[in-house]
Amino acid sequence: MKAMKLFIVVVCCSLCMLSFTTCAKENDDFDDVLKIEHEQGIMVYPNPAISQFSVSFFGLGNGKTNIQLFNAVGQQVYSTSVNAYGYGSIHVSVGNLPSGSYLLRVLGSDRAYTTKVIVL
Repeated sequence: MKAMKLFIVVVCCSLCMLSFTTCAKENDDFDDVLKIEHEQGIMVYPNPAISQFSVSFFGLGNGKTNIQLFNAVGQQVYSTSVNAYGYGSIHVSVGNLPSGSYLLRVLGSDRAYTTKVIVL
């Protein structure tokens, strides 16, 4: 059995302070890897956030997308819904929230994602 090499691909955009990580096999076309990564999922930037952060989401299904933010004790501190048809982007204001760790949940008709957001 031949050993397969895996690579970690980190893509960063210094203008929007955006980054995401994905895995690729040795002979993968990195353009295809990035295309697949962007077809489904969420990106949160900047993270950590000071006054606001943006959430971009892809491949969540058609219809309403719910965005929720929870504090460390599980209380919902932010919620909104958008008709996004599977992709979109919103800005979330966090300037009025105490510093700390929060959980962001993005719920589409086909998928749900949860990620950690740090507010400074």
